[in-house]
Amino acid sequence: MNNKLLISIIIFIIFTIILISGCIHEPKPNPPITQPKSDLNQLQKPDNEQPKNKEKLETCKDLCGDGICQEIVCQAIGCPCAETEESCPQDCAVEENIPLLDNMLQDCPTQEEISRFEHDFNISSDEAFVEYSCANGINPNYPSGKLDPRLTLYQMLRLMNALEFSKPLPWTDKSLYDWFKGNIKGIYINNSSEYSFCCDPERVINLKGEVVGASYDANWVMGAGMAYLIVLAIHEARHIDVGHTCGSNDNNLDELGAWAIQYYLEYWLVNYLPSNYQTQNEKENLASDAEYILHTRFCNTN
Repeated sequence: MNNKLLISIIIFIIFTIILISGCIHEPKPNPPITQPKSDLNQLQKPDNEQPKNKEKLETCKDLCGDGICQEIVCQAIGCPCAETEESCPQDCAVEENIPLLDNMLQDCPTQEEISRFEHDFNISSDEAFVEYSCANGINPNYPSGKLDPRLTLYQMLRLMNALEFSKPLPWTDKSLYDWFKGNIKGIYINNSSEYSFCCDPERVINLKGEVVGASYDANWVMGAGMAYLIVLAIHEARHIDVGHTCGSNDNNLDELGAWAIQYYLEYWLVNYLPSNYQTQNEKENLASDAEYILHTRFCNTN
């Protein structure tokens, strides 16, 4: 009887060991296969030039100010947000490859610069400004997805002043900033108007509030961007000298009206700035817009 009991116990132990062994070595299901994402519109470096993920994270811009570089965030939209390195790679670029104009937009104007801009231009609005502050080019007192329009204008003037063309502009021998300063007295942020215009009061351009407070103005060129705000301001400032001569368009380039200098400014931005100012993709976007203006905004193209 004891032998039978002993044999039963041994069999039970062996069976238990087999079951445990089977669980330990049971193969795990393979993870689902996902196709790699591709962006045909984004220029890629050769494989041997691509920075490693670790290197990207280590050089990522600490936009939150919390010391956590891996917390990928989107400029001007909020901190943190849901984008990752895969879906929003421009937020984690190697710093030395960030073009000068985009890099400037991630910084704040100095008090000396602000004092200069306030001296050169009367900046006002039909809505009260929120308390001014700046961190990484953004006023944190504004809600996510909206920019401080006053800070946006400071940034616009900073970048306008930084534009160093290798060839004089077609309509002036002055720098772009000096021409702009000489042509207007002020900038009025108009939140009640459906469009931007010149001028009310005299020599004060009105910029639509929705355009000045848009999140894309925190980038040089992204859909729209700061480049197009500068172009818009220059267009309106030109109307102090000359209006449109063919309805809402101009007759030709030779008149050097508002559409002509808008076209020329975009052409100059593409062709006569130092190579480190902007990316190739940004230049292509500006070139495309200049071409569109050339073919749609002049009644006589001969």
